[in-house]
Amino acid sequence: MKRTLLVCAIVIGLLSVWVILRWGRFDFTTPQRTITAVGSATVVSSPDSVRLFLEVITTGKTLASAREENASRVNKVREALVALKLNDLKSKTRDVDVTLVHAEGNDGGNGVFDQRTEPDTVIGYTVTHSFTVLIKESDPDSLNVAAGRVLDTALESGVNRVWNVSFFKEDSSAMRRQAMSEAVENAIANARAYAGGANVQVADVLVINGDIDSMYPSQGGGQQGQQGGFGGSMGLGVQTSFLAGQWDVTCNVRVICRF
Repeated sequence: MKRTLLVCAIVIGLLSVWVILRWGRFDFTTPQRTITAVGSATVVSSPDSVRLFLEVITTGKTLASAREENASRVNKVREALVALKLNDLKSKTRDVDVTLVHAEGNDGGNGVFDQRTEPDTVIGYTVTHSFTVLIKESDPDSLNVAAGRVLDTALESGVNRVWNVSFFKEDSSAMRRQAMSEAVENAIANARAYAGGANVQVADVLVINGDIDSMYPSQGGGQQGQQGGFGGSMGLGVQTSFLAGQWDVTCNVRVICRF
């Protein structure tokens, strides 16, 4: 009796599985009817921060003299920036580098190259102090003016190289989430357009794949990538001006919809 019941239970179980596979929602014999579409969205805002990448470079015949002059000029720059009394102005050192100046080769314009010296002889030292200055202003016009004031003041006080002036949005998380949502809406709308052309209707969304690489913000303007010496407005009596431009966040997604 028990064996008969066990056999019946097994038969019923196998029959149930077959029915589910044959007519149920997990039908692996019939390909799913799907539409794949892509969508994108860009959210635009104004930057509220700017970071200046500055350097003070000094050269001397001895390491002590090069370091002393460098420290003096860096302190002068810092004091001048503090005197501007700008809100939320911050500065920090990125790197301090010391290089040897040899008799043979290009002196880089430091004025200590001597053709009469034996080759490979150390004839001087170059000290480079790299630092950044961060400014925050919610108003774009005020941010532009502050960046110009800081750059001119730094150059006039001892900075002799500007590597970069970069405007950005301090917190763009809300912009990213908005771009994600709008990109999905755009992708679904595109899927419905495909479906309309085939005289079918989108039933539901099965898969949403976001493009992580597309979520990095980009700047649509402003001053970036300035390298080498930067003359600014020194001696011209006119302050350096900036146009911060826009801070853009773009999201690209791919959706798979069932119809």
